[in-house]
Amino acid sequence: MLSFALPMIALELEPTSIQQLWIIDAYPLVLATLLVTMGTLGDRFGRRRMLLIGATGFALVSAATAFAPTAEWLIAGRAAMAVFGAMLMPSTLSLIRSVFTDRRQRRLAIAVWAAMFSAGAALGPIVGGILLEHFAWGSVFLMAVPVLIPLLVLAPLLVPESRDPAPGRIDPISIALSIGAMVPIVYAIKEMAVVGLGGMVLPLLAIGVLFGVLFVRRQLRVPSPMLDMALFRRRVFTGALLVNLLSVVALVGFLFFVAQHLQADRRAVAAGVGARAGAVAGGDDRRGPDRRPDLGPGLAAGGDPGRAGVLRGGIRRDRTDHRPAHTVADDPGLDQPGDRRGGG
Repeated sequence: MLSFALPMIALELEPTSIQQLWIIDAYPLVLATLLVTMGTLGDRFGRRRMLLIGATGFALVSAATAFAPTAEWLIAGRAAMAVFGAMLMPSTLSLIRSVFTDRRQRRLAIAVWAAMFSAGAALGPIVGGILLEHFAWGSVFLMAVPVLIPLLVLAPLLVPESRDPAPGRIDPISIALSIGAMVPIVYAIKEMAVVGLGGMVLPLLAIGVLFGVLFVRRQLRVPSPMLDMALFRRRVFTGALLVNLLSVVALVGFLFFVAQHLQADRRAVAAGVGARAGAVAGGDDRRGPDRRPDLGPGLAAGGDPGRAGVLRGGIRRDRTDHRPAHTVADDPGLDQPGDRRGGG
């Protein structure tokens, strides 16, 4: 949903192109770095406890991030949200495994968990688009608060606490090595999009690979590894992991670029973009690739493409106005003839 709000954020906070990348990617970077660590801590200190701490922190930080006055504040808020978000995902799956001891019930519970995740991916863009059409961009962060409040109220009553009866020891060296591998590689990929292979890109990649090799070697030696490397020798596990990775990359790339392309070049309001993206995320896209989304009356106040168009989301588009300085709109390959200044 943040991809739909990025043009509004660009107008209000005026982030640089690098800051825009960090606004989007600070969350997945921190989340991926801490998932294994938070899962280990949950096994030791209690999975329900980690779930409640993560939900509380995520709600509070989301509310604070919704009113970020600067791009730096927003990036820091996204990173803090990822810290608490990393407590949620491993806690939920571990609790499912401990609560549902019957194999068939556990499969059903995991299927419901996955279905809700997919439903969120489909409905999130639609709800977020409607919010962005009627409210400020911070509303996409505030919508997490009412969703998490029932969890905070009902989880202590309905969800039993569970711990690993024989947890492995906390390995700070492995934690440091995993962070040392992830951060340089992801940062190098971001820099590569701006400067190519120059600057610090190659040294950062080399540092990340070095830490990654050291992390793998340590996991193979220690008696209680953070990540069991033997899992990757199973073709079924590795194949499923690669398919999942490619699917997520395709989905995230679609949501990010198509949302900005439609808002910037097709004069589609956020709600129409959200409905279009949500249909594809949910697996229902009956339109051809060249069809514009049906926004319906009242969703766009622009009218004639040659005249000034004002979107309810607060973004103005016409031939004489400057577009918001966001990454996709600067791509000349996406320009439409009617969008160019002085174009016919």
